[in-house]
Amino acid sequence: MADSLVLILALTMAGLACGWAGLPLILQKDSMVGDGISHAILPGIVLAFWVTQSREPLPMLVGALLAAGAMVLLMQLMTRVRIVPRDAALGATFTLLFAIGVIGLNQVARQVDLDPGCVIYGLAEMIPLDTVLLGGVYVPRAFFILCPAAVLAGLAVWFGRREIMLGLLDPAHAQLLGRNPRRLKLAILIGVSCVVVACFEAVGSILVVALLVGPGLAALSLTHRFEKALAGIAVASLLNAVLGVTLAQVTNTSVAGMVAVSAGVLVVASILVRQLLEKRNQALASSSR
Repeated sequence: MADSLVLILALTMAGLACGWAGLPLILQKDSMVGDGISHAILPGIVLAFWVTQSREPLPMLVGALLAAGAMVLLMQLMTRVRIVPRDAALGATFTLLFAIGVIGLNQVARQVDLDPGCVIYGLAEMIPLDTVLLGGVYVPRAFFILCPAAVLAGLAVWFGRREIMLGLLDPAHAQLLGRNPRRLKLAILIGVSCVVVACFEAVGSILVVALLVGPGLAALSLTHRFEKALAGIAVASLLNAVLGVTLAQVTNTSVAGMVAVSAGVLVVASILVRQLLEKRNQALASSSR
């Protein structure tokens, strides 16, 4: 029971960090960038393993962040060429980096005690078991990464919400006011890269993709207010973690896989609820005439 609560809390923190960081990507209709980043950081992780010959988290995070930065830089360089659209640059960049990472991962795994499947799909079940002694209490090591990532992502999006809304939804007006929408988008990409790197080691790249889009899309399906969407992401992240962990234990299957499935289920459920609410409002409006 205690392990389940620890796992739910950790996955909730991951959902908060990814959901809040991914909200601007959804608003600018650029959610696939998060997918690309989560795959493109693989060669950085492989490089860190190759250099250190260990699975220490700090070198892995540094290597992943360097790879994410390389992806953003390559995208910026490619999109400056007029004939290369942004989506094509994204596809070419993250596919290249991911392929390099997969090749390198298979080579490094022979020398280091490393399962390639765990790196890509994650092993969330191990979070309650991988602990650090702190003040006489064993605390899951993942908390030292996931909690700060969630707090920093929430603070950044909350205090930058006006700039985000203005720069993404009305870039022409933002330029008239002296803002720089391109710089804002670059800052968003860097922030998402940091969150993906922070959550990758704990939950794996596949679940990071689901958490970047799922909670935010579920919240935006029920409200168009930015502040309410942030609160909705918090609720969706908690529900997603509880539902995913419970179903994984009942069916004796992968926690990461089931949490990703529950994220999709919550998105579909939120869309259905939104349609039911709209039909009810239409019926009430027609009956009051």
